[in-house]
Parts: sequence; structure tokens; C-alpha cells
Amino acid sequence: MKILYYLTTKSYPDFRADGVYVKELALAFSRDSRVQTTLIVNKNSDPELEDITMEVKVNGTTDRYRSLHSFVWLNRLFFKHLASSRFGKSSDIIVFFSNDPYLLVITGFLRFIYGGNFRIVSDWHQPFSPILTSIVLRLSDKAIVTSEFLKNKLSTFCKIKNKDFISVVYGGVDLSRFERVRKELNLRSTLELPQTDFIIGYIGGFRTMGLEKGILTMLDALALIPDQSVRMIFVGGTDEEIEFYTKEASMRGIMDRIIMRCRQGIEDIARYECISDILVIPYPNEHHFQLAFPMKVYEYIASKKPIIYSDLPLISEILGDCAVSFNPDDAKDLSEKILNLKNNPAQCEEFANKAYDNIMGFSWEKKAANIISSCISRTMS
Repeated sequence: MKILYYLTTKSYPDFRADGVYVKELALAFSRDSRVQTTLIVNKNSDPELEDITMEVKVNGTTDRYRSLHSFVWLNRLFFKHLASSRFGKSSDIIVFFSNDPYLLVITGFLRFIYGGNFRIVSDWHQPFSPILTSIVLRLSDKAIVTSEFLKNKLSTFCKIKNKDFISVVYGGVDLSRFERVRKELNLRSTLELPQTDFIIGYIGGFRTMGLEKGILTMLDALALIPDQSVRMIFVGGTDEEIEFYTKEASMRGIMDRIIMRCRQGIEDIARYECISDILVIPYPNEHHFQLAFPMKVYEYIASKKPIIYSDLPLISEILGDCAVSFNPDDAKDLSEKILNLKNNPAQCEEFANKAYDNIMGFSWEKKAANIISSCISRTMS
């Protein structure tokens, strides 16, 4: 039997982007008959995960702290399967899968100590520190990444000669959620939004790792647009972040043309994306955003709305010929691209439909199947 342990120290429910990623991918793994999946979590009260989770209840306030105190329960997992194998009770092949670098390092150390038929597959959304990146790659039997751009960066950094060691696996969206939302009537009324204004949407965290994600560029762009029917909505901020950006909008004289909303549940996120006339990915041209692929790309595509994105290579991999790019940090360029799309509804529809044509390849099921086929299965040969 092929047993997959998806390692994390998150607690559920978790509505942060990384928490949703782990949950949805774990559920997709569990629906694939080729592996028996167990999601390791710190604590769980999410009924959707009840049948596939194992709680470890490690104390700590941060993911990193809990990861560093996970040695005991990982040790038990190794010992359990190693004992069964040595006493002839099992010939299971065990795969540990995670995007947590500290859990991966501990897992690699335990495999070195115990030996046995264990495999490690690391899931990369961005590089870690140089030393940690090198260690995790050396401990992994396979690595998966979210973009060719990241694959090339990791391959160059660690001088990886085996081209098959790193696999690019795209995707991560629940298509059924958007199908349900599109059937709902009077969405703008439900969300208490203006009916006739042209709404530019940004849906996602307002900051990451303390970094500004380009919302100021969007505010600057709105200030350059004289058409008062053009408004912007920002969904996903904390109270502190909303207060900050509201003050910034007030300073630009556009307070009456912006809408700020706090973090939302998964279903409402899809609703806000579907009511927008244009969706924007405004990331600045900084190191973190050059390497970390934004999962919102797939949700934006699923909403069937035209997308304007900051012209960064890893985003262009998916959106290059089916969306409009603007120069990163350039508010004037962004404002011109917004007005151009607003004044060309046929072009909006063309871009939205062209992006949506490929959406089936980006579902969670397809992503899980590709990981199992291209990464997990090959480690077991």
C-alpha cells in the first residue's frame, strides 16, 4: 500500500491562503485511490477534514515553533511503520509530503537514523533561506514547485543536474464553488455593493511577511482615473490594515470610491471575485513576489473575469496570453490598462474566456493527480 502523510502543524479551520491550500490539496489527495492519505494537523474542528486528519496537538503560537517541537510525534510515525515492516506485517511504502521546511528537515533526519522504505516529497512555493533551501532539497526524493520560474531558480541555486528531480505542478481551485456562485442572483445586493459602478477588485491578503502587496499602486491608479463610476474593492484585510489603507485613500481624495472589507469565508471570496468587472494582481517588483506564485491567479481565472496583473515572469507563465499586464509599481500604466479594458467590453470577454478555457487543468483534483503521477509514484519505483 502507498501511504501519504501530509505534514503540517496548522490548526483548522484556517482561512488563510496557505491554510486553504493545504486543506484543499489534502482533500484532493484523499479522493485519489492510488494513495491512502492522512493529513497531520495540530488541532482540527473542521468537519470536512474529520475523516482524514490525525491531531498531534503540539503547543506553540506559530507554525515554526510547533514544527520545531514535532520530533516526538514524527518519531512515533517512523517507529510504527518501521516496526511493522521489520516484523513482516507490512510492506507499505510511506511518503511524507510537506511545504514546511522544518518538518521536512526533521523527517529527513529521522529517515537517516531509522532507514526503511520512507520517501520525502517537498512542496515548494518559494525558496527558504539559502542554507535551509539546500538542506531540504538534499533530503528530498522529489520536489514539486508552482512555476517553471521557481524550478529554474532552485535548479540554478543548488546546481541540480537531474531535470526530473523537480516537477512543476500547476493548479489549485475549486471549480464547483464558482459554478454555485455564478448561479446566485443579485450578488451585488447580497454583498451590499453598488449596482451600476464599474468595480475593480483585489481579493486576498493585504500584506504578506510584512510586505505591501501593491494596494498603494492601485490607489494611486484610481486617483488618476477621472471617471467617478470606476471604484475599487479590497477584500481580505485585518482591521489594522483596513484602517491604514482607508487613510491612504483619504489622502488621495478617493475615499468615496473605495470599498474595504475584512477577511471572508471561502464562498464569499468567490462572490466578491465574481461581482468584480476587472480583477487585479498588483504585486510590486520585489524579491518575494518574483518567486512566490500567487494562488489567487487560479481563482481569478475561475471567476470568468478579465485580469490585469503585474508583469512578473512567474505570473506570466499562466496569464501571459490571456490577461493584461502592467509595469510593476507603475500606477499610470495600471490606470491606462484599466480604462482600456473598461472601454472595450468585447476584449474583456475575450481575455476572460481564453483564460477560462484552461481551467480544468487547474483544479485541485488535477493538481493532486499530477503530484501523485509525476512525483510520488516515481519515488516508489
